[in-house]
Amino acid sequence: MASLVLMYDSVQSQQSLSALSLLRGHLSDLAVVIPLHRREILESLGVLLSGCSGLRTLHIHGAKRMNLARDEFPMPESVYECNWLVQSATNEVANPHLSDLELTNFCVCHCLSMREWEMAVNWRSVRRIKLTCLSFLERLGTVLSNVKQLSLRIDSIERGRIRCCPVIPSSGRINSGLLALPVLNTLELYNGTAAIEGSLIFHLSSTLVKFHVTEDYHTDTDPDHMVLSPELLHALGSSATLLVDLKLDALMRRAAVRKPTLFVSTFVLSRLIVEHDSCPRLSTRLRRTSSLSHT
Repeated sequence: MASLVLMYDSVQSQQSLSALSLLRGHLSDLAVVIPLHRREILESLGVLLSGCSGLRTLHIHGAKRMNLARDEFPMPESVYECNWLVQSATNEVANPHLSDLELTNFCVCHCLSMREWEMAVNWRSVRRIKLTCLSFLERLGTVLSNVKQLSLRIDSIERGRIRCCPVIPSSGRINSGLLALPVLNTLELYNGTAAIEGSLIFHLSSTLVKFHVTEDYHTDTDPDHMVLSPELLHALGSSATLLVDLKLDALMRRAAVRKPTLFVSTFVLSRLIVEHDSCPRLSTRLRRTSSLSHT
């Protein structure tokens, strides 16, 4: 039988995951949505994954419950432990061929030991990863050294939002986590603009092809923490010579940044997206250019 691909159908139930177990030896790409508050569904997913030796792509999105109470500071809601994922595994590392991994609303901030997580995935084979918890980068360390594409969403500071992690990481922690990845060519960072510093741009400059840095828009944030400074933009433009895909935020209605100028000194930039508060999305496609001004 040829390899099978299953990508986001609907929120999975225990019955649907049990039915998929009949095909687990042939699954190559799997993306599922699971309810975070249903332990038995997590365990069924673990049983399914333990037999997917040929899996190349795995996307797991943990669906949170609706915040019906509208609490000003709701409790974080995430998957915090991993024993469900390795309960049927042997002492060998699972999923030896996995290269594309997404774990949305999974948190290891307070995990006492990373041993089970290290056993659950062959992390050195992963080339693309999407996370909503910075602690994965910090605690897995060098086993992620082969990751080339990273999408990292930090919890929003806006009140009333259900968070993934118990504490929002500082910009210094985010910066350090990114600096530990030596071969990144794609970085998608959400709610972490303040962590972008000159040292990080220099670190990424020789490999960076795609760079997206955006924030969830809300009124409580200092505008200076939501946009890259002209100095950082100039450093990015002058050093990232491989950059072809750039996405940034700009607060167009703020007097201090009413007419921002973006300078990108690369001859291969082909896609620019500038998001700002007067227009949800402004997308400009470029052919070959050495500079661009957006006013």
